[in-house]
Amino acid sequence: MKRTIILLVLLTLGTVVKAQQPDKQKKGTGKEISADSLMNSLDSSGKQPNVVAVFKASRLILSPTTETVKKNNLNFLVIHRFGDISSGAGGGKTFYGLDRVQDVYIGFEYGLTDNLNISFGRNTINQLIEL
Repeated sequence: MKRTIILLVLLTLGTVVKAQQPDKQKKGTGKEISADSLMNSLDSSGKQPNVVAVFKASRLILSPTTETVKKNNLNFLVIHRFGDISSGAGGGKTFYGLDRVQDVYIGFEYGLTDNLNISFGRNTINQLIEL
């Protein structure tokens, strides 16, 4: 019975509630406000701005991004993952995971051109060397 009443109330509210309806008048000024007028006030030349950098670095947390290192620049990377924060092996005795490093990557990225990089690095998991 409760489910039926709740369903009827929600259906009734769904027919009454209307989202994003413009206010016909702004209180005190008599000016009409609508989403269309706001969109029309934006630049209507149709020209899209150039995007310079979507990301600010070539890595985001542990994943590579779409950014490249610019020509003749060198990036030095140290990427690491820590141990467990709070289990039996974690907590205060391992400084909440900071003393138990699970994985470390140390590497370099060099920009040959603005759109081409070369990188070299070493990972502690299986002592993997990347080029």
